[in-house]
Amino acid sequence: MKKTKYLAFCAIMSALGVVILLLGSFFNIFDLCAVLIASILIFVVCEELGKGAGMLSYVVCAVIAFLILPSKLVATEYAIFGFYPVLRRIFEARPRGVCITLKALYMVASATLTIMLVRFVFTAGEPLELHWEILTGVIGLVCLVLCDIVFKRFSRHYHTKIRKMLRIDKFFG
Repeated sequence: MKKTKYLAFCAIMSALGVVILLLGSFFNIFDLCAVLIASILIFVVCEELGKGAGMLSYVVCAVIAFLILPSKLVATEYAIFGFYPVLRRIFEARPRGVCITLKALYMVASATLTIMLVRFVFTAGEPLELHWEILTGVIGLVCLVLCDIVFKRFSRHYHTKIRKMLRIDKFFG
């Protein structure tokens, strides 16, 4: 019975993440917000059930997003940034200096990958000027740093208030 609850919780969070990404793909201005909110759902799964369940929920959400979303850009953004809650948990198990270095490497790599995908896949051969690519990279790095701050604060708030309010501890207890 306990594994059934875990599986149901992962499935519900994955489905909710896909719905949020679908809303983000309909309203293009909210695509990054939708990716962040869907990532927060992966964070909740990670906190409650561990890294393995978080990874499973991320993969399910990403695959379904690629299959059904009308905007593949939102699915690609989620595939790049949605995995961060799982990685964050892995990184924070390391010493502080190593953790900061790993986070910085991930942020630079994901911003670079995003720029490369936009340049070579989504613009169909119409390259952006170099200053726009640099600006995009800087804005991407700033967004990722802000997302890390959001996850840190949400983690504290989740453990002190949200978890009790939703009675998640009784669901798995």
